[in-house]
Amino acid sequence: MAEVARIRCALGGSVNDVVLAAAASGFRDLLAARGMLTQDSVVRALVPVSVRPTSERGVLSNRVSAVLVDLPCGEADPLRRFRLIREQMDAWKTGGQAIGPDAFVNLLGAAPGVLAVAAHTALRLRQPLVHTIVTNVPGPPLPLYVMGRRMLELAPYIPIAVGLRISIGVVSYDGGLSFGVTADRDAVPDLGTLCAGICDGIDELLKGTPHVPSSPA
Repeated sequence: MAEVARIRCALGGSVNDVVLAAAASGFRDLLAARGMLTQDSVVRALVPVSVRPTSERGVLSNRVSAVLVDLPCGEADPLRRFRLIREQMDAWKTGGQAIGPDAFVNLLGAAPGVLAVAAHTALRLRQPLVHTIVTNVPGPPLPLYVMGRRMLELAPYIPIAVGLRISIGVVSYDGGLSFGVTADRDAVPDLGTLCAGICDGIDELLKGTPHVPSSPA
């Protein structure tokens, strides 16, 4: 989290922007290893976001929406990839162009067949609706204990469903940031390439980031 905070403070944006840029780097490496990378390569990610107003902070209720973000995998410059992603997220924050909470829940839960049919149809038209899900959840900044034992790691897990082959869950815990990548083994036997690319994406942003004092995310 200290590294991510450094990037965020130097480049602006949010932790989520850094996470998405790292994911874009991973998919870029995956496409390159498969010989499928072009300058126009884009991976469309469904990104859940919280729409809970500040007045409801601490209230146990679901206030989740989602935005569609095009990860610019074809862009070679990691700093420009970050800026392109940040522009999309900033546009959502100012324009509010997101899938409504009820529609999002129905899309992934109550009516999975709708998304499956839509994704299949879009794939036939060579314009897939969604390629992956990337969700970032802030966890406890302090260590947790169970029966006197300290919890060392918190590993996120996002199931794959409705035609998706890769999902990426991200959670912070006690100063760390964990990426949990789930994939269909048959469709993504080279998952290690994606995971390594995510780590390299953070390193690339660090190399291009001037050192500034970090602040809490």
